[in-house]
Amino acid sequence: MDKRIVRTLENIREAFFQLAYEGGIDSISVKSLCERAEINKATFYAHYQGMYQLIEQMEDETIAEIVEINQLRQVSPGDVEGFMGNMLDSFLRYRKDKVFLHSPRRSKFIGKLYECIKADFSKSFPKIASHPDFETAFCFLYHGLIGMTLQYGEGNRQKMPPISSLSQSVTRLLSEYDRVESEKP
Repeated sequence: MDKRIVRTLENIREAFFQLAYEGGIDSISVKSLCERAEINKATFYAHYQGMYQLIEQMEDETIAEIVEINQLRQVSPGDVEGFMGNMLDSFLRYRKDKVFLHSPRRSKFIGKLYECIKADFSKSFPKIASHPDFETAFCFLYHGLIGMTLQYGEGNRQKMPPISSLSQSVTRLLSEYDRVESEKP
């Protein structure tokens, strides 16, 4: 790809995230983005049909980066606690996801990210993923991680319990649930 096009697309990405951090996704207009990226509207429209397409692409790239970050931190086979700990750590350290987690598009972003992480988890732990209760348990863990990210994100991270403590708490809770369920007549 032409170096000028690559540079233009990088400028658009940078401008998008700068403006999103400053005022949220909804505050970004094509005009403000073009001014920040130092391009004209014709250049923007040569690459995107509009803001919606740009937002979708930025969302997809962010999700791919989060999944890639987690995949780079290999955990031993069967170490679900390590996998989930890595995910929480990725969420807390990765700044771009905050743009989407604190926007009106949050539910769409969370849904798309859920499907990608579930696929990654299923690939890493096929035996667990084939369990009949996998979908329910994974949904619970994933949305708990998102909740922890929102609760203990920037500014509150020092108040968050250690990741290992969170994982152990969830494991104890699920074990207790299994025990109670098995005792039912």
